[in-house]
Amino acid sequence: MKKDAWTPDREMPMLDALLAGQKLWNSGAPALVQKNEMKKVAAALREEHEYMLEHEPQDQFHACTLLGALNLVEGLLSRKKPMKLDG
Repeated sequence: MKKDAWTPDREMPMLDALLAGQKLWNSGAPALVQKNEMKKVAAALREEHEYMLEHEPQDQFHACTLLGALNLVEGLLSRKKPMKLDG
């Protein structure tokens, strides 16, 4: 990540999506498509979390929200077998 890729007024689309309760990837897509989308989501979450730590350390709630989502996605990606989330 380039140091000046972020500006202080840059939007935080992943944080906004999390706080709005939006889906982050298409859970009805084939497994390989979901996995690729999840990797992109994890990268975006990681980038926003790093920005929060560097530029807005006082905003611990939102940094923790991003970190929790990142941990969840990385945990799902680390599983050998797909996890069935339906009942």
